Amino acid sequence: MSPTALKLALVGELALLLFTASGVWKVQDWRYGKQLARQDGLYQGDLTTNSNAAAC
Repeated sequence: MSPTALKLALVGELALLLFTASGVWKVQDWRYGKQLARQDGLYQGDLTTNSNAAAC
C-alpha cells in the first residue's frame, strides 16, 4: 500500500469516526431534551400541588 493510499484511508476513517460521533451526540441531545421537558412538566405539577395545598 502506497503512503498516499494509506493517508487517504486514514483520513476516510477519521471522517467516518467524526460523522458517527456527531450523529450520536445529536441523538443524545434529542433524548436529553425530552427527558428535561418531562421533568419540567412533573416539577410544574408539584408546584401546582404545593400551591393548592398552601392556599387551603
